[in-house]
Amino acid sequence: MDKQANEAVDQVIEIETVYGIDIIGALVILILGWMVSGWAGRTTRKALGRSGKIDTMLQNFFGSMVQ
Repeated sequence: MDKQANEAVDQVIEIETVYGIDIIGALVILILGWMVSGWAGRTTRKALGRSGKIDTMLQNFFGSMVQ
């Protein structure tokens, strides 16, 4: 039983070393993309709000579209 457990642990460690950096990179890209999209949406809403010619509902709509 110990031999099988050791083999399973070795396989898990091997998979983590092969795919671990790729997974971390993907998570970093996901988080950065999420932050940038939120910033772009807020900036769009604020810019449209400053113009004074666009309805609040459309400001939110376009902000969501950009995000």
